[in-house]
Amino acid sequence: MPELREDPEETRIEAYVAEQIRTRRKLAGLNQTELARALGISFQMIGKYENAANRLTVGRLCRIARVLGISVEELLPPDAIARSAASPPLPLGQMESGESLPPDGPGLRDMLEKVELVQKFSAIDSARARRLLISVAETFGPSTE
Repeated sequence: MPELREDPEETRIEAYVAEQIRTRRKLAGLNQTELARALGISFQMIGKYENAANRLTVGRLCRIARVLGISVEELLPPDAIARSAASPPLPLGQMESGESLPPDGPGLRDMLEKVELVQKFSAIDSARARRLLISVAETFGPSTE
């Protein structure tokens, strides 16, 4: 298994997001306790997010943006968004290092299909088309598999 290394680009993005959360919270006139209460978490966790000491989940990032009344994109560095949109997705099963993922494993194919679906969905420019796809997916309901 390849050794996991800190990616300087990810570290830069996380620091930017942390600073944006702090700045946008203050612009919204909220202190850490008020933002934490709105999110249902501790004010200490907000401090950790604002200092990039804890990594955010995508869901938590979305909730923070919603509470602050902004889009998630406003919390991300513009160059990271542009670079991500311009980069072609990696072939299914390939890591950024060029190495292939292990061929076996429970649910690996399922996980890779989900990653591919998210990559393709993220590349759709039209908000209307994305909403339409979400409503189509909702018609399938929770999986009974």
